[in-house]
Amino acid sequence: MRQGGEESSLAFLIERSAELKRDLVRFAQSPRFERWLVPAMLEAADSDGELDEAELIGVIDRFALQHRLPDGKRCSTACRTASAAAPPAGRQDRGGPVRGQPAGSDRG
Repeated sequence: MRQGGEESSLAFLIERSAELKRDLVRFAQSPRFERWLVPAMLEAADSDGELDEAELIGVIDRFALQHRLPDGKRCSTACRTASAAAPPAGRQDRGGPVRGQPAGSDRG
């Protein structure tokens, strides 16, 4: 039964990762960041202005994870996504083990 729990835990983590990635991509593509994302997309396009799907994914990923916005803060789009989605101070993420505690150690 323990293995089944590990598999469902892994499935949960994969699904949660996909949810977070979707949120990050939506946030990076929002009007708030358009003036920085569009030039990155145009720069990556070929001479006809075309981008294939794989290259577009790469451009959005690089923008979301690495691009530093010119407002003087050392924070990427991903950093801002995390800040916008952060729970209020004092709340802990209830979805995983407590920091420093191995997964599954809360079982009796």
